[in-house]
Amino acid sequence: MNNPGKIDPMKPCILLVEDEADLRRSVELALKSEYRVCSCGSYADTLALLKKESFDAAVLDVMLGGPQSGLDILKTLHEKYPQLPAIMLTGMQDLDIARSALQLGACDYLNKPLDARLLLHTLQNALKQNQQEKRLAAFKSLLAEFETDLVADSPAMARVLSALSAAAESQVPVLLCGESGTGKEVLAKILYQLSRRSGPLVTLHCGAVPEALLEGILFGVERGAYTDAHDSRTGKLEQAHEGVLFLDEIGTMPLLLQSKLLRVLQDFKFEKVGGTKSIEVSVKVIAACNENLSKLIDEGKFRLDLYHRLAGLVIELPPLRDRGQDILTLARQQLQRCARKYNKPFIAFDPMAEKLLLNYPWPGNVRELMHTVEQSVLLNVGQTLSAGMLPKSVWTQDPKVLDKPSKVNLEDNFKIEGDTYKNNCDAFESFLIRRALKKTGGNQSRAAELMSISRTTLSSKISALGLNLETTL
Repeated sequence: MNNPGKIDPMKPCILLVEDEADLRRSVELALKSEYRVCSCGSYADTLALLKKESFDAAVLDVMLGGPQSGLDILKTLHEKYPQLPAIMLTGMQDLDIARSALQLGACDYLNKPLDARLLLHTLQNALKQNQQEKRLAAFKSLLAEFETDLVADSPAMARVLSALSAAAESQVPVLLCGESGTGKEVLAKILYQLSRRSGPLVTLHCGAVPEALLEGILFGVERGAYTDAHDSRTGKLEQAHEGVLFLDEIGTMPLLLQSKLLRVLQDFKFEKVGGTKSIEVSVKVIAACNENLSKLIDEGKFRLDLYHRLAGLVIELPPLRDRGQDILTLARQQLQRCARKYNKPFIAFDPMAEKLLLNYPWPGNVRELMHTVEQSVLLNVGQTLSAGMLPKSVWTQDPKVLDKPSKVNLEDNFKIEGDTYKNNCDAFESFLIRRALKKTGGNQSRAAELMSISRTTLSSKISALGLNLETTL
């Protein structure tokens, strides 16, 4: 058992369990430039190391010389340290062992003979993903302090939460992009709460105000600026001093006003309409758009320099149809909320209603889903909300959508490769990977999400199976 004497506490510490002494030394040598390594070769020695040291990741050989295997160690680690990323090493091309390792909590597995560069790359990705998960968990805990309607269990919304965390820690302007109804205003309110600025959250819906009045509402008006200006009025910018200004539908702002807003974002000084006195403010600006700003820029309807000022950090909100089980989570929350509001006994949806909710494309996104559930609760009575209680727009879908198979049709899509178990496992795995890559246009990160595996696992499988991505796409 090796426990390094002189250590660098700034380096992540890796637990290495490998019973072959030569291979253990070789792996230690490969890792020592980037990590601290504590190594051993048995289950008993692993337990002893765990009492002395805390680890950032583990690299475990599946087959060990003693009665316990690397899978036994993995099970123990997962029970005691569920957040610890573990990478399994195996000399056998056995998919059942790989599946068992992943089911027990391994984040990845690598085949022997071991490629040192691949191990370093896999460890780096595992540690990075683990840190992101820790930050995300801490951020979710922070969000729990506030009353919000934010549901972020899907991979698409996990990316939004990660960006939201970065935006909350910075004073740079934030640009929220997404279809109408995706929750941009909810996100702006959360950002305001997380910013902990002492001033108020002030909202201006640019598309809802007549163009002639927009400048005065934003900057304020000095008395006598025009015929009806009998009193001096404070604008939204001044009202938001020490707080947050949320500019919704920013793409509808007239070009002349865009130019004036750009100057404000440069030094946060402005004059009221008809005024000469310079007013200085401290404001965090959040803008939102449901239009394609790049297209508006190309058409000369939106200033490129203003875009760059607003886009200190850009957060793309996914449409509800791309958020998977988030749809049901949101629907169930709204069902409970509306049941209380209207004193109705509803407690759940029936299976067909849930299937309809999942398959409906939700062109109005979260806003449409909330309205749909509320309408269904208001107009019906019962403990279970059935498919027939949903609005006609939801349940009159193409029957082919509702009857689509949840499993792969092997006879139509998968070619049997001889009689051996291994050949067919490899062929089926290749088929699944090719299908996922085609669905995502070759984006391996998205394909990995679709298959519920890590990006590193997908890369190693592509390499091990010898897949030609050019022919796959």
